[in-house]
Amino acid sequence: MTVTPTFSEVAAAVAERLDRPAASLGPTTPLLGELCRDSLDVYELYVVLEQWDSGFELPDQLDLGLATLGDAHHYLLTRRAHGPSSPSPPA
Repeated sequence: MTVTPTFSEVAAAVAERLDRPAASLGPTTPLLGELCRDSLDVYELYVVLEQWDSGFELPDQLDLGLATLGDAHHYLLTRRAHGPSSPSPPA
């Protein structure tokens, strides 16, 4: 897909892929526990987000235990607008 997705589009795609009720997903829905119950669900989340950004990965700095679906959507939009971030040069 080449269109930048709205939060509602991302939430609907995630809900369908993870078999969750779309109405239960909001920007504050935690990625781990409530949305992704195991590592397979995390993988499926990445598959959904790759529809809009090939090779999509959440940054290592993002604590998945604290991250929300809104955080993932924001990062997706930022990455699409500015491209993937370059690795930091060695110190």
